[in-house]
Amino acid sequence: MIDITMARITHLDWLYTLELALQKKRIYINIMPYGKCELGKWLYDEALAKYKDIPEIDTLEKEHKFFHLAADRVVKWHNSTTVSAQAEAQALLDFEELQKRSKEIIFLLTTVEFKLIKFYEEVGNKKAKSNNILKKIIGLFD
Repeated sequence: MIDITMARITHLDWLYTLELALQKKRIYINIMPYGKCELGKWLYDEALAKYKDIPEIDTLEKEHKFFHLAADRVVKWHNSTTVSAQAEAQALLDFEELQKRSKEIIFLLTTVEFKLIKFYEEVGNKKAKSNNILKKIIGLFD
């Protein structure tokens, strides 16, 4: 399973790959459902339960679903053999939404990671203080 940093990198890599594929009209693009991509598997298999006390994790799940809805529309347009100015204009709007959602996903992953780092720093500081107190107590009996 991937960690938060890998989730962020994997998401960016997927978006970059999609952008490259969109530039080449003859390439058929296949998109995984939101629960089956790497980020979705991480969310549903691990992160939603593990980080349930961090409110941004629920927002991340929703943004990820919306991202996939926009990506599905863009990919459907890309894979279509029918060409129309209206469909292309809509695809551009959908792609802009996809990029906006992607930025929000990256922000939310970073926020979750930041909160976890702060939490573990606090736990580490409390543990260090406890160890110092314990050393002082033990020192009294030497």
